[in-house]
Amino acid sequence: PDSPYRLSWIVIGFLLICLDLVLVPLAAFEDTLDITRLDDVMTVVSTVFWSMDFFLSFLVGYSVGDSVETRPEKTAKNYAQGWMLIDICMVAVDYLQIAMLSNDDTSAIGRAARGGRMARYLRTIRLIRVFRLVKVRVFLKSLSFLSHLLGRSEYVTLSLSILQHILIIVMINHMFACSFYYIGKSGNGWVTATFEDPANTPWEYAYLTSLHWSLTQFTPASVNIHPKTLPERLFAVAVVLFAMITF
Repeated sequence: PDSPYRLSWIVIGFLLICLDLVLVPLAAFEDTLDITRLDDVMTVVSTVFWSMDFFLSFLVGYSVGDSVETRPEKTAKNYAQGWMLIDICMVAVDYLQIAMLSNDDTSAIGRAARGGRMARYLRTIRLIRVFRLVKVRVFLKSLSFLSHLLGRSEYVTLSLSILQHILIIVMINHMFACSFYYIGKSGNGWVTATFEDPANTPWEYAYLTSLHWSLTQFTPASVNIHPKTLPERLFAVAVVLFAMITF
Protein backbone atom coordinates (compact mmCIF):
# COMPACT_ATOMS: atom_id res chain seq x y z
CA PRO A 1 0.00 0.00 0.00
CA ASP A 2 2.96 2.37 0.48
CA SER A 3 4.85 1.52 -2.70
CA PRO A 4 6.00 4.39 -4.95
CA TYR A 5 3.63 3.19 -7.71
CA ARG A 6 0.66 3.24 -5.36
CA LEU A 7 1.69 6.65 -4.05
CA SER A 8 1.87 8.02 -7.60
CA TRP A 9 -1.59 6.63 -8.32
CA ILE A 10 -2.94 8.23 -5.14
CA VAL A 11 -1.47 11.61 -6.14
CA ILE A 12 -3.25 11.44 -9.51
CA GLY A 13 -6.53 10.54 -7.79
CA PHE A 14 -6.09 13.38 -5.31
CA LEU A 15 -5.52 15.87 -8.16
CA LEU A 16 -8.66 14.66 -9.97
CA ILE A 17 -10.70 15.10 -6.79
CA CYS A 18 -9.28 18.62 -6.39
CA LEU A 19 -10.24 19.44 -10.00
CA ASP A 20 -13.78 18.23 -9.32
CA LEU A 21 -13.90 20.37 -6.19
CA VAL A 22 -12.85 23.39 -8.29
CA LEU A 23 -14.93 22.82 -11.44
CA VAL A 24 -18.23 21.57 -10.00
CA PRO A 25 -18.91 24.58 -7.71
CA LEU A 26 -17.96 26.97 -10.55
CA ALA A 27 -21.20 25.91 -12.24
CA ALA A 28 -22.77 28.66 -10.11
CA PHE A 29 -21.22 31.16 -12.54
CA GLU A 30 -22.54 29.41 -15.64
CA ASP A 31 -24.28 32.60 -16.84
CA THR A 32 -20.91 34.24 -17.54
CA LEU A 33 -18.49 31.29 -17.44
CA ASP A 34 -18.62 28.43 -19.94
CA ILE A 35 -16.54 25.45 -18.81
CA THR A 36 -18.71 22.85 -20.53
CA ARG A 37 -15.98 21.57 -22.84
CA LEU A 38 -13.38 21.37 -20.07
CA ASP A 39 -15.87 19.70 -17.73
CA ASP A 40 -16.80 17.15 -20.40
CA VAL A 41 -13.14 16.28 -20.98
CA MET A 42 -12.50 15.95 -17.25
CA THR A 43 -15.57 13.73 -16.93
CA VAL A 44 -14.14 11.27 -19.46
CA VAL A 45 -10.67 11.35 -17.87
CA SER A 46 -12.14 10.94 -14.39
CA THR A 47 -14.34 8.03 -15.48
CA VAL A 48 -11.41 6.17 -17.03
CA PHE A 49 -9.22 6.72 -13.97
CA TRP A 50 -11.82 5.72 -11.37
CA SER A 51 -12.85 2.69 -13.40
CA MET A 52 -9.25 1.51 -13.37
CA ASP A 53 -8.93 2.41 -9.69
CA PHE A 54 -12.00 0.30 -8.91
CA PHE A 55 -10.40 -2.88 -10.26
CA LEU A 56 -6.92 -2.11 -8.92
CA SER A 57 -8.33 -1.55 -5.44
CA PHE A 58 -9.09 -5.26 -5.16
CA LEU A 59 -5.33 -5.86 -5.16
CA VAL A 60 -4.21 -3.15 -2.74
CA GLY A 61 -2.62 -4.61 0.37
CA TYR A 62 -3.41 -3.49 3.90
CA SER A 63 -1.62 -3.54 7.22
CA VAL A 64 -2.32 -6.25 9.78
CA GLY A 65 -0.29 -5.52 12.89
CA ASP A 66 3.37 -5.37 11.83
CA SER A 67 2.80 -7.20 8.54
CA VAL A 68 1.14 -6.36 5.21
CA GLU A 69 -1.60 -8.59 3.81
CA THR A 70 -1.18 -8.97 0.03
CA ARG A 71 -3.08 -12.19 -0.75
CA PRO A 72 -5.63 -11.32 -3.50
CA GLU A 73 -8.56 -13.05 -1.80
CA LYS A 74 -7.88 -11.13 1.42
CA THR A 75 -7.31 -7.75 -0.22
CA ALA A 76 -10.45 -8.19 -2.33
CA LYS A 77 -12.51 -9.00 0.77
CA ASN A 78 -11.06 -6.01 2.60
CA TYR A 79 -11.99 -3.69 -0.28
CA ALA A 80 -15.48 -5.21 -0.58
CA GLN A 81 -16.09 -4.50 3.10
CA GLY A 82 -14.83 -0.92 2.78
CA TRP A 83 -14.92 1.46 -0.17
CA MET A 84 -16.34 -0.82 -2.87
CA LEU A 85 -20.00 0.21 -2.59
CA ILE A 86 -19.14 3.92 -2.51
CA ASP A 87 -16.82 3.53 -5.51
CA ILE A 88 -19.49 1.68 -7.47
CA CYS A 89 -21.94 4.54 -6.90
CA MET A 90 -19.39 7.16 -7.89
CA VAL A 91 -18.32 5.35 -11.06
CA ALA A 92 -21.99 4.79 -11.96
CA VAL A 93 -22.55 8.54 -11.67
CA ASP A 94 -19.64 9.18 -14.04
CA TYR A 95 -20.99 6.73 -16.62
CA LEU A 96 -24.47 8.22 -16.31
CA GLN A 97 -23.08 11.68 -17.01
CA ILE A 98 -21.16 10.41 -20.03
CA ALA A 99 -24.31 8.70 -21.32
CA MET A 100 -26.20 11.98 -21.07
CA LEU A 101 -23.43 13.94 -22.78
CA SER A 102 -22.72 11.41 -25.52
CA ASN A 103 -25.99 12.17 -27.31
CA ASP A 104 -25.60 14.48 -30.27
CA ASP A 105 -26.71 18.03 -29.55
CA THR A 106 -29.05 17.91 -32.56
CA SER A 107 -31.02 15.00 -31.09
CA ALA A 108 -33.94 15.45 -28.74
CA ILE A 109 -32.01 13.92 -25.84
CA GLY A 110 -28.94 16.00 -26.66
CA ARG A 111 -30.91 19.25 -26.66
CA ALA A 112 -32.58 18.28 -23.40
CA ALA A 113 -29.23 17.44 -21.82
CA ARG A 114 -27.92 20.91 -22.66
CA GLY A 115 -30.85 22.86 -21.37
CA GLY A 116 -34.08 22.84 -19.37
CA ARG A 117 -34.93 20.19 -16.82
CA MET A 118 -32.24 17.77 -17.99
CA ALA A 119 -29.60 20.46 -17.44
CA ARG A 120 -30.66 20.71 -13.80
CA TYR A 121 -30.43 16.93 -13.48
CA LEU A 122 -26.96 17.06 -15.02
CA ARG A 123 -25.81 19.69 -12.52
CA THR A 124 -27.16 17.53 -9.69
CA ILE A 125 -25.19 14.56 -11.00
CA ARG A 126 -22.04 16.69 -11.12
CA LEU A 127 -22.60 17.70 -7.51
CA ILE A 128 -22.74 14.03 -6.52
CA ARG A 129 -19.17 13.70 -7.82
CA VAL A 130 -18.08 16.00 -4.99
CA PHE A 131 -18.88 13.17 -2.56
CA ARG A 132 -15.49 11.77 -3.54
CA LEU A 133 -14.36 14.33 -0.99
CA VAL A 134 -14.74 11.57 1.60
CA LYS A 135 -11.70 9.94 0.04
CA VAL A 136 -9.53 13.02 0.44
CA ARG A 137 -8.84 12.20 4.09
CA VAL A 138 -7.62 8.74 3.13
CA PHE A 139 -5.49 10.17 0.33
CA LEU A 140 -3.97 12.83 2.56
CA LYS A 141 -3.09 10.17 5.13
CA SER A 142 -1.42 8.14 2.40
CA LEU A 143 0.45 11.18 1.14
CA SER A 144 2.14 11.44 4.53
CA PHE A 145 4.33 8.64 3.19
CA LEU A 146 6.08 11.37 1.19
CA SER A 147 7.90 12.34 4.36
CA HIS A 148 9.42 8.83 4.47
CA LEU A 149 10.56 9.10 0.86
CA LEU A 150 12.07 12.53 1.49
CA GLY A 151 14.07 11.61 4.56
CA ARG A 152 11.57 11.75 7.42
CA SER A 153 12.84 15.19 8.42
CA GLU A 154 10.76 17.36 10.72
CA TYR A 155 10.93 20.14 8.13
CA VAL A 156 9.33 17.96 5.44
CA THR A 157 6.65 16.66 7.81
CA LEU A 158 5.81 20.18 9.01
CA SER A 159 5.75 21.54 5.44
CA LEU A 160 3.38 18.79 4.27
CA SER A 161 1.12 19.40 7.26
CA ILE A 162 0.97 23.15 6.56
CA LEU A 163 0.30 22.51 2.86
CA GLN A 164 -2.49 20.11 3.76
CA HIS A 165 -4.21 22.67 5.99
CA ILE A 166 -3.85 25.43 3.40
CA LEU A 167 -5.43 23.25 0.71
CA ILE A 168 -8.33 22.37 2.99
CA ILE A 169 -8.98 26.02 3.89
CA VAL A 170 -8.79 27.15 0.26
CA MET A 171 -11.15 24.40 -0.94
CA ILE A 172 -13.69 25.08 1.82
CA ASN A 173 -13.74 28.80 1.04
CA HIS A 174 -14.00 28.08 -2.69
CA MET A 175 -17.11 25.96 -2.17
CA PHE A 176 -18.65 28.48 0.24
CA ALA A 177 -17.98 31.33 -2.19
CA CYS A 178 -19.62 29.55 -5.12
CA SER A 179 -22.58 28.47 -2.97
CA PHE A 180 -23.11 32.01 -1.66
CA TYR A 181 -23.12 33.37 -5.21
CA TYR A 182 -25.53 30.66 -6.39
CA ILE A 183 -27.96 31.44 -3.55
CA GLY A 184 -27.61 35.17 -4.15
CA LYS A 185 -28.54 34.93 -7.84
CA SER A 186 -32.18 34.17 -7.11
CA GLY A 187 -34.65 36.93 -6.29
CA ASN A 188 -33.40 40.25 -4.99
CA GLY A 189 -30.31 38.82 -3.36
CA TRP A 190 -26.91 40.27 -2.71
CA VAL A 191 -25.80 39.69 -6.31
CA THR A 192 -28.44 42.06 -7.67
CA ALA A 193 -27.74 44.57 -4.91
CA THR A 194 -23.97 44.50 -5.47
CA PHE A 195 -23.59 44.38 -9.27
CA GLU A 196 -25.36 46.82 -11.58
CA ASP A 197 -25.63 44.23 -14.35
CA PRO A 198 -24.96 40.71 -12.97
CA ALA A 199 -25.42 39.07 -16.40
CA ASN A 200 -22.54 41.11 -17.83
CA THR A 201 -20.31 41.20 -14.77
CA PRO A 202 -17.05 39.31 -15.44
CA TRP A 203 -17.16 35.99 -13.62
CA GLU A 204 -13.67 36.58 -12.26
CA TYR A 205 -14.79 39.70 -10.43
CA ALA A 206 -18.00 38.06 -9.20
CA TYR A 207 -16.06 35.02 -7.98
CA LEU A 208 -13.42 37.07 -6.17
CA THR A 209 -16.15 39.13 -4.53
CA SER A 210 -17.83 35.97 -3.27
CA LEU A 211 -14.48 34.54 -2.17
CA HIS A 212 -13.72 37.78 -0.32
CA TRP A 213 -17.01 37.40 1.57
CA SER A 214 -16.25 33.78 2.39
CA LEU A 215 -12.77 34.55 3.72
CA THR A 216 -14.12 37.27 6.01
CA GLN A 217 -16.33 34.68 7.73
CA PHE A 218 -13.16 32.92 8.92
CA THR A 219 -11.16 36.02 9.87
CA PRO A 220 -11.72 39.36 11.67
CA ALA A 221 -11.72 41.14 8.29
CA SER A 222 -14.82 42.83 6.86
CA VAL A 223 -16.48 43.28 3.47
CA ASN A 224 -19.31 45.49 2.24
CA ILE A 225 -21.53 42.54 1.26
CA HIS A 226 -24.42 41.42 3.42
CA PRO A 227 -27.18 38.84 3.06
CA LYS A 228 -30.41 40.29 1.65
CA THR A 229 -32.77 37.33 1.68
CA LEU A 230 -33.70 34.64 4.18
CA PRO A 231 -31.79 31.82 2.36
CA GLU A 232 -28.69 34.02 2.24
CA ARG A 233 -28.98 34.84 5.94
CA LEU A 234 -29.42 31.17 6.85
CA PHE A 235 -26.40 30.24 4.76
CA ALA A 236 -24.30 33.02 6.31
CA VAL A 237 -25.21 31.86 9.82
CA ALA A 238 -24.35 28.26 8.92
CA VAL A 239 -20.96 29.33 7.54
CA VAL A 240 -20.15 31.34 10.69
CA LEU A 241 -21.13 28.42 12.92
CA PHE A 242 -18.99 26.09 10.82
CA ALA A 243 -16.04 28.47 11.09
CA MET A 244 -16.47 28.77 14.88
CA ILE A 245 -16.65 25.01 15.42
CA THR A 246 -13.90 23.90 13.04
CA PHE A 247 -11.40 26.75 13.31
